[in-house]
Amino acid sequence: MTIIVEVKNEILGDSEFWRGDESRIAEIRNIPARMTAEQVVADGKPRVSGMWHVRQELPPNALHEGRSCSGARRA
Repeated sequence: MTIIVEVKNEILGDSEFWRGDESRIAEIRNIPARMTAEQVVADGKPRVSGMWHVRQELPPNALHEGRSCSGARRA
């Protein structure tokens, strides 16, 4: 799963701060951003901590796992 850490701030502006696999979260040097990313990995819910906005990006096929999405109609 890809984790995305964004900065949303009126003074600094909005930008992507870090993007990477959940296994590389230790690379995030900002402690609040890293701790928020760890929470997102734990439960999958997007989080906000001050100016840090963290979310996960699922692979495109993740929405269809475990479901029949063939598009065929049943008669």
